[in-house]
Amino acid sequence: MLATLVACAGATRPDGDGLHQQTSDVSHADASPPEQDAGVNDGPLDCTFNLAYGLNVMFEKPAVACGELSVVATDGGYTDTLHCDDFDGAHCNCYGAEERPGTYQITVSLGNPPIELARSEPVTATSTPCHVVGQSVVLQLLPLPTDAGVATPSDAGGAPGADAAPQ
Repeated sequence: MLATLVACAGATRPDGDGLHQQTSDVSHADASPPEQDAGVNDGPLDCTFNLAYGLNVMFEKPAVACGELSVVATDGGYTDTLHCDDFDGAHCNCYGAEERPGTYQITVSLGNPPIELARSEPVTATSTPCHVVGQSVVLQLLPLPTDAGVATPSDAGGAPGADAAPQ
């Protein structure tokens, strides 16, 4: 594997393209202890050029598009709205807290006013001298309430009392 190394001081980051490849590279490149990241103790610190996200959140896709959900991570006064994509047709994958360590609480909500569908326990993302060490979180969403304004398969003529399967 060929990796491009740049000095951390003054290094620029890509715009976030190629998230999956970058996340994979960072998890392997920066998984070593800081002493190894630093190379020679009195020399400049060599860091990968990759962009790392502090949070990667996955959950089963409800009966709405992943982009219709609001996934927010808070750490004290810091708030980040995570970017969500349809992962495989059955799950949403959300990521954020770009290069930021912290202890986050993640909430997933829908609508305005928001209906909370999930809230995480505190999740702590640490860092090496070069990058944040991302944390993966799997959340279980509450079922969409009937007053959420979302048509589910049971609303479209399913058997009475049948549970709507997530789409």
